[in-house]
Amino acid sequence: MDGNVHPVSPSELYGRLGTASAPSLVDVRRDEAFNEDDKLIIGAYHRPPEDVSRWLSELPAERPVVAYCSHGREVSQGVAASLCAAGVDAAYLEGGVSGWIDKELPTRKRLDAATETGSPASTRKSIE
Repeated sequence: MDGNVHPVSPSELYGRLGTASAPSLVDVRRDEAFNEDDKLIIGAYHRPPEDVSRWLSELPAERPVVAYCSHGREVSQGVAASLCAAGVDAAYLEGGVSGWIDKELPTRKRLDAATETGSPASTRKSIE
Protein backbone atom coordinates (compact mmCIF):
# COMPACT_ATOMS: atom_id res chain seq x y z
CA MET A 1 0.00 0.00 0.00
CA ASP A 2 1.18 3.50 -0.79
CA GLY A 3 -0.38 5.15 2.28
CA ASN A 4 -2.96 7.07 0.26
CA VAL A 5 -6.62 6.28 0.67
CA HIS A 6 -8.27 5.58 -2.65
CA PRO A 7 -11.90 6.01 -3.67
CA VAL A 8 -13.99 3.32 -5.32
CA SER A 9 -16.76 4.48 -7.65
CA PRO A 10 -20.30 3.21 -7.14
CA SER A 11 -20.19 1.49 -10.55
CA GLU A 12 -16.89 -0.24 -9.77
CA LEU A 13 -18.14 -1.44 -6.39
CA TYR A 14 -21.44 -2.65 -7.85
CA GLY A 15 -19.52 -4.66 -10.44
CA ARG A 16 -17.53 -6.41 -7.70
CA LEU A 17 -20.44 -7.30 -5.39
CA GLY A 18 -21.30 -10.98 -5.49
CA THR A 19 -17.93 -11.95 -6.98
CA ALA A 20 -14.78 -13.50 -5.54
CA SER A 21 -13.21 -10.02 -5.48
CA ALA A 22 -16.07 -8.46 -3.49
CA PRO A 23 -14.84 -6.37 -0.57
CA SER A 24 -16.23 -6.29 2.94
CA LEU A 25 -18.60 -3.34 2.87
CA VAL A 26 -18.84 -1.28 6.06
CA ASP A 27 -21.40 1.48 6.62
CA VAL A 28 -19.64 3.97 8.89
CA ARG A 29 -22.27 6.68 9.02
CA ARG A 30 -22.47 8.40 12.37
CA ASP A 31 -25.43 7.24 14.49
CA GLU A 32 -27.59 10.27 13.74
CA ALA A 33 -27.26 9.87 9.95
CA PHE A 34 -27.56 6.09 10.16
CA ASN A 35 -30.72 6.23 12.28
CA GLU A 36 -32.38 8.76 9.96
CA ASP A 37 -32.10 6.44 6.95
CA ASP A 38 -33.69 3.02 6.55
CA LYS A 39 -31.41 1.85 3.74
CA LEU A 40 -28.09 0.01 3.50
CA ILE A 41 -26.12 -1.03 0.47
CA ILE A 42 -26.66 -4.74 -0.06
CA GLY A 43 -24.08 -6.79 1.83
CA ALA A 44 -23.06 -3.92 4.12
CA TYR A 45 -23.07 -3.86 7.89
CA HIS A 46 -22.88 -0.83 10.16
CA ARG A 47 -20.01 -0.04 12.49
CA PRO A 48 -19.47 3.20 14.44
CA PRO A 49 -16.69 5.27 12.86
CA GLU A 50 -15.32 6.38 16.22
CA ASP A 51 -14.69 2.74 17.28
CA VAL A 52 -12.52 1.54 14.38
CA SER A 53 -9.90 0.11 16.72
CA ARG A 54 -12.59 -1.95 18.49
CA TRP A 55 -14.12 -3.57 15.38
CA LEU A 56 -10.98 -3.76 13.24
CA SER A 57 -10.31 -7.32 14.38
CA GLU A 58 -13.76 -8.43 13.09
CA LEU A 59 -12.76 -7.74 9.48
CA PRO A 60 -11.82 -10.74 7.32
CA ALA A 61 -8.06 -10.49 6.84
CA GLU A 62 -8.14 -11.84 3.29
CA ARG A 63 -10.66 -9.36 1.86
CA PRO A 64 -10.33 -5.69 1.01
CA VAL A 65 -12.68 -3.28 2.77
CA VAL A 66 -14.77 -0.43 1.38
CA ALA A 67 -16.11 2.04 3.93
CA TYR A 68 -18.98 4.37 3.15
CA CYS A 69 -20.72 7.21 4.91
CA SER A 70 -23.45 9.60 3.80
CA HIS A 71 -21.47 11.52 1.17
CA GLY A 72 -18.03 9.89 0.93
CA ARG A 73 -16.19 12.64 2.72
CA GLU A 74 -14.51 12.95 6.12
CA VAL A 75 -16.10 10.02 7.92
CA SER A 76 -15.50 7.24 5.39
CA GLN A 77 -12.18 8.69 4.27
CA GLY A 78 -11.02 8.88 7.89
CA VAL A 79 -12.09 5.31 8.60
CA ALA A 80 -10.40 4.06 5.41
CA ALA A 81 -7.21 5.93 6.40
CA SER A 82 -7.30 4.35 9.88
CA LEU A 83 -7.79 0.91 8.35
CA CYS A 84 -4.94 1.45 5.89
CA ALA A 85 -2.67 2.60 8.74
CA ALA A 86 -3.49 -0.70 10.48
CA GLY A 87 -2.44 -2.65 7.37
CA VAL A 88 -5.91 -3.28 5.94
CA ASP A 89 -6.48 -2.97 2.18
CA ALA A 90 -9.17 -0.29 2.47
CA ALA A 91 -10.88 2.30 0.27
CA TYR A 92 -13.91 4.56 0.58
CA LEU A 93 -17.01 4.78 -1.60
CA GLU A 94 -16.94 7.87 -3.76
CA GLY A 95 -20.10 9.89 -3.07
CA GLY A 96 -21.09 7.65 -0.16
CA VAL A 97 -24.51 6.07 0.05
CA SER A 98 -26.01 9.24 -1.52
CA GLY A 99 -23.93 8.71 -4.66
CA TRP A 100 -24.96 5.05 -4.71
CA ILE A 101 -28.65 5.95 -4.50
CA ASP A 102 -28.25 8.71 -7.11
CA LYS A 103 -27.02 6.04 -9.54
CA GLU A 104 -30.11 3.96 -8.68
CA LEU A 105 -28.04 1.03 -7.47
CA PRO A 106 -29.74 -1.53 -5.19
CA THR A 107 -30.16 -1.06 -1.47
CA ARG A 108 -31.97 -3.02 1.18
CA LYS A 109 -34.09 -1.90 4.10
CA ARG A 110 -32.53 -2.06 7.53
CA LEU A 111 -34.15 -4.71 9.67
CA ASP A 112 -33.63 -2.55 12.77
CA ALA A 113 -30.76 -0.60 14.31
CA ALA A 114 -30.06 -3.26 16.95
CA THR A 115 -29.58 -5.95 14.29
CA GLU A 116 -27.35 -3.80 12.13
CA THR A 117 -24.80 -3.31 14.88
CA GLY A 118 -24.59 -7.09 15.21
CA SER A 119 -22.53 -9.44 13.09
CA PRO A 120 -22.09 -9.16 9.32
CA ALA A 121 -23.92 -12.47 9.02
CA SER A 122 -27.08 -10.78 10.26
CA THR A 123 -27.64 -8.92 7.01
CA ARG A 124 -30.60 -9.91 4.88
CA LYS A 125 -30.26 -9.50 1.13
CA SER A 126 -33.60 -8.29 -0.13
CA ILE A 127 -33.75 -5.89 -3.02
CA GLU A 128 -36.44 -3.28 -2.96
